[in-house]
Amino acid sequence: MVPLKSNQTVMGGEEEEREASGPPEKRKPKEEAEESESEKEIEEEGKGMRIPLHRWVMHGAVMFGREFCYAMETALVTPVLLQIGLPEQYYSLTWFLSPILGLLFHPLIGSASDRCTLRWGRRRPFILALCVGVLLGVALFLNGSLIGLSIGDSPSSQPIGIVLTVLGVVVLDFCADASEGPIRAYLLDVADTEEQDMALNIHAFSAGLGGAVGYMLGGLDWTGTALGQAFKSQEQVLFLFAASSSLSLSHCTCSVSLNDLSRHPISLKSQKVGSLPASCLSGPLATCHLYLM
Repeated sequence: MVPLKSNQTVMGGEEEEREASGPPEKRKPKEEAEESESEKEIEEEGKGMRIPLHRWVMHGAVMFGREFCYAMETALVTPVLLQIGLPEQYYSLTWFLSPILGLLFHPLIGSASDRCTLRWGRRRPFILALCVGVLLGVALFLNGSLIGLSIGDSPSSQPIGIVLTVLGVVVLDFCADASEGPIRAYLLDVADTEEQDMALNIHAFSAGLGGAVGYMLGGLDWTGTALGQAFKSQEQVLFLFAASSSLSLSHCTCSVSLNDLSRHPISLKSQKVGSLPASCLSGPLATCHLYLM
């Protein structure tokens, strides 16, 4: 009988607590219906509005510039190194340095991009910085011999030109390889699941087109043209093409394509519509995700 009394006491205490706390609040059916209707309207609006195709083209423009510089380097690195007199046993060392640096620093760049809190976004600052690095590498790679001759090299011996050219190749390779991670992450940050296939196809097409144009322009003889007469050498003409494409296309991607917000996507069902910030319901990214401030 004693356990029975203790059980009764416990049950009685629970009943008293329920009475003191009062009955659970019940939401009115009308309020629930209004919230569900507003959620459906916003979901339908997000599905109906799509990011325009020209914005995806600008978003993938940086891949064109990246592969353009890559193709030009691949086509010209051997003739340039032969021209300045680099010994053959050091050719493999030129290609060996960039992967080693990438193995050490690419994970650090990706981690820093994930944790970036700049107002410009997580990815675009790194994309722009690496594009500037690509441009610097192209400048050293194509003009290392001229810079060395202006500093103190002689046509028969160009040690400064060799160092600058090899440094340009390493910087170009490293920055071009490192930029692929932020570019892909930038795409996934702004693309909805249904739009990722189209965005990836545009990126692949831009990369292939940039490589084809880079090989084509690198294989043409520009010395007899007006550009060749104005810039005095084949390498300077190609640097003009590389610099203009890299700067303009990286500007398209980083400035006028899509906003990159360092926020995490959330579902409409996990938040009340009234509690979402106004910035979540406007702007180009409203068609892709709603973001938590």
